[in-house]
Amino acid sequence: MSLDIKRNKQNDLVITLSGGWDAEKVERVLDYLRQLEFLKGSKASKRSIDALANEAKRNWWRTNKKRFLS
Repeated sequence: MSLDIKRNKQNDLVITLSGGWDAEKVERVLDYLRQLEFLKGSKASKRSIDALANEAKRNWWRTNKKRFLS
C-alpha cells in the first residue's frame, strides 16, 4: 500500500492511494474531513453537531427498521 499527497497547479490537494486500501475505511476518513471542514465556519460545537447527527440516525432507524428486520 502506498499513499501520495501533492498539490497541483490549481492548489488542489491530490491524494493517490494504491494497493489494498479498504474503500469503506477511506470513505469514513473522508467523511470526517468533510465534517471538520463544515465545522470550520460554524459557531456550533462539535458536540452539538454530533448530537444532532445521532438524533437523525435514531429517527432514520426508527422509520426504516421494519424494512430491514422483516
